[in-house]
Amino acid sequence: MEKDNLKIELMDNFNKKNGETMYRKVMFSILALVLMVAVAGASDILPISHQAIDGPIEYEPVVYDIAEDVIYYDGAPSAYWGGLTVSGTMFATRFTPPQPCSLSYIQITSYNGAGNATIHIMSDDGGNPDADLITPFTAALNGNTSRQSINLPNDIDLGSDDFHIVVEYVQAPPPFVTGDNDGNTENRSKYKQPSDVTWTPLDGDLNFRAWVNYYGDDLVGPTINHIQQVLGFEGEGQHPISATITDASDVAAASIFYTADGTNWNEIIMTNSAGDVWDGVIPGQSAGDVVLYYISSTDASSNSNVSYEPESAPSVPYIMNIVEGAEIAYDDGSVDGWWIVSDEDDDNKFAIRMTPSDYPAQVLMARAYVSDTTRFDFTINEVSAGNPGDVLPGGEAVEGQRESHGWAISEFSNGPTIESGHFYLVFNWRSATPGNPGVGQDTDNVSFRSSWYSGTSGWNMVSDGEYMMRVVVSTPTGIKELDADGSRPASYELVGNYPNPFNPTTDIKFLAPEAGNVRIDIYNVTGQKVKTVLDEYIDAGVKAVTWDGTNSNGAQVNSGVYFYKLTAGDVVQTNKMVLMK
Repeated sequence: MEKDNLKIELMDNFNKKNGETMYRKVMFSILALVLMVAVAGASDILPISHQAIDGPIEYEPVVYDIAEDVIYYDGAPSAYWGGLTVSGTMFATRFTPPQPCSLSYIQITSYNGAGNATIHIMSDDGGNPDADLITPFTAALNGNTSRQSINLPNDIDLGSDDFHIVVEYVQAPPPFVTGDNDGNTENRSKYKQPSDVTWTPLDGDLNFRAWVNYYGDDLVGPTINHIQQVLGFEGEGQHPISATITDASDVAAASIFYTADGTNWNEIIMTNSAGDVWDGVIPGQSAGDVVLYYISSTDASSNSNVSYEPESAPSVPYIMNIVEGAEIAYDDGSVDGWWIVSDEDDDNKFAIRMTPSDYPAQVLMARAYVSDTTRFDFTINEVSAGNPGDVLPGGEAVEGQRESHGWAISEFSNGPTIESGHFYLVFNWRSATPGNPGVGQDTDNVSFRSSWYSGTSGWNMVSDGEYMMRVVVSTPTGIKELDADGSRPASYELVGNYPNPFNPTTDIKFLAPEAGNVRIDIYNVTGQKVKTVLDEYIDAGVKAVTWDGTNSNGAQVNSGVYFYKLTAGDVVQTNKMVLMK
C-alpha cells in the first residue's frame, strides 16, 4: 500500500503588527499538530518530523493522605495519527500501578472536533490489551486538544496488576487521539486496526492518564522534581542543587551524591529550606572537571521508600560539566512554552539583553533551551538605540544544536569583551528552517529583556516572559565607582546581585547616572516588604549595597525567593534573588 506523505501544519496563531501577519507563539488552544500517517502495514507509521510549538503541561501530584494520584507516561500533545481513521481502530496505553489501587476516572486528549468514541478498560496479557474489566461505554470526546476527564461508570479494583486504557473509534473521521513527541516512549502505547491480528507499538506516547486511589501500606517513594544542572561555573564557586520533593507520608531525608573522579562518591545532606523545597551545595570544582551527581530521598513511611532523580540513578546519574566563568541568566530553567517568530523566512531572530555584574566581561559561551535538533546560529551584538545592533568582533555566528538534555550550547573561541553597559545574545534562525527549533520561554520572570525580530516588523519587545537564552562570561571581582575614562552610566538601572543564590550576604549592584536619592527595598514572594537596605543621596557611578538576609527588625529571614526594587525618581526596577541556607 502506497504511503500518503501529506503533512498538515496548523500554525494559525498570529499577531497583527503594522498591517503584517506575524506568527509568534503557538499555544495549545491552536496547537500545531503534525500529521503522522499510517498504512495497512503496522510498521509503516511515519515518525513525527516537525516539533509542535507548545509548552509542557505540568502535573501537580496529589498528596497521599487522600490516597489519590495520577499515573502517566506522556508529555505535551504534539501529534495525531491521521492515517488511522477506520471505525473499530483501537489505541491503548498500558499502566503499571506502583501499589494496589482502584481506578476512578481517566483523562484523554483528542483533536479534530467533538465526536463519540468507545472507552475500554482492559486487563493486560504480555504487554497487550486482553479482556474488558468493565462493560465498554460511549464517551463524547471534545476534540479541542485539552486534557478531558472522563468518569467511569464505577470504580475498578485493579490491585497492582497492569491495565490498559483503550479508545476505540466509532466514526470516520474520528476525533483523533493525540500523542507526544519527546522521544521517551516506553513502548506502552499501541494501536490495532480491525483487520490487524496483533497490536503495534506507536512512535510516541498517547496522551492517556489514569487517576487512581491507592490503598494499603505506602509502597511509593517520594516524587523528586529537579532541573538538571548541565553546567557548573568555576567563577561562581559552589554549585547549588535544589529539588522539590513531595510524599504523602512526608519526606524523611534527602541527599546529593556526587563524584568528580568517577569513582569516589560524596554525600551532601540536603536541607528542607521552605515548603517542599530541599537544597544542597556541591563544593566548587575546577573548569574542565566533569561532575556526576544524583539526588536520593527517603519517605517517612514504615517502609522507608527510596526514590532517585534521575530515576536511572545511581547507575546512570546526571552529568554536570564545570566551565570557566559565571553565567548570566534571566530564566528559572523551567520551560513554560515554545516560541518562534514565523514559519516563513523573514530574517527571523530572537534576542535577550545581557548585563554583566562586573567589567570587563569576556563572552565565553552561549546556550538556549530549544525544542528540537534543527541547527541555528548564535551571535553577540552591540546595543544600538536600545535594540541589537551590529555583531561585535569575536561574536560572529557560531552554530547551535540541541543536545539530549534540551540545551544547545556553543562556545566563542575569542568572544568579545564588554567594557561597560549591555550587550545582546541573538538567536538567528536559518533561512531554510525559519520555524524550527522553538525557543523555550519562562513566563514566571519578566524583566523586559527579550525581543523578537523580523525583516518586516523590526525589533519588538516581549512583555510576558523571558527567552531561555544565557551567556557565560569571565569577569574580575570587585566593583568600580566610575568607568576608567570617568564616564557615568546613561540611566538608573539594577545590574543584578552577586552571588545569587546567596548565603549569608549578597551585593546588589546598580547604575546611577547622576547624584540623587536612591531607595532599594526587599520584598518576599507574597509582596510584603522585608527591609529597606538603601534610602539615601548617592553620587553618580556604579554602586552596590549589601543585604545580609535580615528583616527590618534584624532577624534572619527564611530561605526562599526574594525581590529587590530600585526606586530613583521616575525609575522603578525589580529583580529576583534566592536566599539558600
